[in-house]
Amino acid sequence: MYAALEGVVVTFWKHWTNSEYKAELWYLSRAKRRALNSKLETILPPVEVTRPPRTLDDIALWKASELKSFLLYYSLPCLKDLIPNRYLRHWLLLVYSMTVFLRGKIEREAFFKAQHAIAKFVDDIKVLYPNCRSLYTFNTHLLLHFPRAVQNFGGLWSSSTFPFEHFNGVLTRLINGTRSVPMQVCRSFVRLRQVSQLSATVFSHENSSDVGKSLYNSMLSKYTSSYSHLYCDGLRLFGSPVMYTLSLVEKVWVERLLGRRVDCTAKSYRRMIIRGTVFHSSVYGSLSVRDNSIAKMNNGVLVSINRIILVKVSNSPEVFFVILCESLQNVYEGICGNNVLDISASEILHTCRKSERIVSYIPQNILSKCVSDPYGNDICVIPIVNVTERDYMWVGI
Repeated sequence: MYAALEGVVVTFWKHWTNSEYKAELWYLSRAKRRALNSKLETILPPVEVTRPPRTLDDIALWKASELKSFLLYYSLPCLKDLIPNRYLRHWLLLVYSMTVFLRGKIEREAFFKAQHAIAKFVDDIKVLYPNCRSLYTFNTHLLLHFPRAVQNFGGLWSSSTFPFEHFNGVLTRLINGTRSVPMQVCRSFVRLRQVSQLSATVFSHENSSDVGKSLYNSMLSKYTSSYSHLYCDGLRLFGSPVMYTLSLVEKVWVERLLGRRVDCTAKSYRRMIIRGTVFHSSVYGSLSVRDNSIAKMNNGVLVSINRIILVKVSNSPEVFFVILCESLQNVYEGICGNNVLDISASEILHTCRKSERIVSYIPQNILSKCVSDPYGNDICVIPIVNVTERDYMWVGI
């Protein structure tokens, strides 16, 4: 966290915006920074990205998680056309290697490619930034040790300090004075644990007060949905369904998927959790700064989820859950690439445009959730690197 994000990413940004280097080709002038900020303000990340993007004018206030999101999901599309291609290709080496090292499952070929990429990133600094000796920091050198750390301990997420940083904040809120701080923390922690354990017993009774349970949850900032239904294969639907009439095209796609005739009317939901990941349909408008509808399917197709429906087989009691999606057409425009190492940005992101072509899948066909960045008239779709690492720690108190 400190070496790559608060070290390397921040150091490069300070050099790109330092007026001492305004004669350099890579210098980001005020006009370029405004353009970059405008791009950031239009991005609607999914809920896995815990903090929505802020302008880079406030980068001194950014948390490490915001720097991680900028590096992995925003930087390549946003920096395109703002710095020369050779500098963008150089930055790609860092983005690619960090993306690979943070994956839940790292393939051998991708690992060795990332190992060479991060070594070349460090080595090429002296070629591309010959007048910036301050880029040669200890944090930059530490990047060279990342591959060995991954070999010894697994993906970088396995040794992430984000949850521990979050828990430091939890402990801080248990302190109410300057005296006997350790005793305050211990007593408050034990008290909260006891309250949590007692609440599980008290509110499990049939005659327990719903008002009291709601008050307890609100005091501990616990949110529970009153309208959710758990189905097989880790699928949970939220909210009350509404009746929806399938169009002819949608009906054909659903019947082709299921191989059965279905009724024209279906129950439509707007939110679901599948295998622990939250998805919203594109018609869900309660979250104005989030987009949880972009997904990559197990056949490699990128989609935007339009509706989550429960369809009934004609003349049969059988029902199936189906997601109606808009297929995203890959335009095969690579943002940049490094020919020396045979690395292309298309290996970690996809440039797409909406096709208005309806397709249907079952929820279990979803492979991964994605971040979408506006990119001119198109969008850049970047799969979430992993769903294991979190910027917070659930402490159960």
